[in-house]
Formats: sequence, structure tokens, C-alpha cells
Amino acid sequence: MESETPSYRDGRGASGSGGSQTPSPLRSLQIVWGALICSLGSYVGVAYVVTAHAGSAAESAPVATMELALAVAAVGCLGVSYLLPRKLLRTALAKEDVATIALEKLLPHAFSAWILRMALTESVGIFGLVLAMMSGQPQKVLPFVILSLLAMITAIPTERALRAAAQP
Repeated sequence: MESETPSYRDGRGASGSGGSQTPSPLRSLQIVWGALICSLGSYVGVAYVVTAHAGSAAESAPVATMELALAVAAVGCLGVSYLLPRKLLRTALAKEDVATIALEKLLPHAFSAWILRMALTESVGIFGLVLAMMSGQPQKVLPFVILSLLAMITAIPTERALRAAAQP
């Protein structure tokens, strides 16, 4: 009788007690990625619902200043979301051949870097929500959420993407 062992490659996790299986680290990253994509939609919903009940606030100098500050912060977060995880992965795997390293060895290094990348990317949508709440104009969330969504789409956690990010 041949026993079937779960592996990282097939997307199934391991369970020590034979009970429910936990997802592999790669599958866990993909689940977090999907949840963060869904959260962007909730930011749009919250912005439209809350501002509809709060009424429309007049545009003022502090809101215009905050709009610029949040836009600059968003661009900064997007830049850091691409550069920092790559730097972390390259540093952690400096002595390894990324093209041939086993996925099981790559994933522990990539997990934190990719979570950081997704969190920084999602923060752009949060900046838009803050701006919509401050201004009373729900449409102000849209450019931030769209930018965040596009950046999240480029950060799909796949084995190929993780290996590419770790390349020197």
C-alpha cells in the first residue's frame, strides 16, 4: 500500500494528525492575496455608504493638502512594495541558485517578503479610503483602489514569480 504524502508542489498541505489538511505556504500566500483583493472592493463600498450618510463636505485646503500627501505616500508604498521584497529575497538567497532551489526551501524566505509586498500594495487602497472619508467624496477612493488592484494583479504569488523576484 502506497501512502500519499502531501507536498508543496501539489498545493496540498501536511497534517500531522491525519485530520484536516492545512494549505501549503504557496497556497496560503495565494489565499492572503485573494483576501486582500476582496478587501479593496470593501473599501469602495465603505467609502460610498459612509459618505452618503455623512453628507458631502466642502473641499478645503487641508483636504487638498492631504490628497497630495496621500498620493505621494501611495506612490512611495508602491515603489517600496516592489523593491524591498526583492532585496529581502536576494539577500536571503544570495548563496543559492534560485533557478534550481527546491520550492520547499524558497518558500520560507519568500513568505515574509511576499506578505510585505501585498500589505504595502494594499495600503494604497487604504489611503484612498482615508481620503474619501476626509473629503466626503466617495469617488476619491477609486484611483487609489484601481492602482492598488493593478499592483496586486502583478503580485500574484506563483512559484515563477517568487523565483523571478529572487533572481540577482
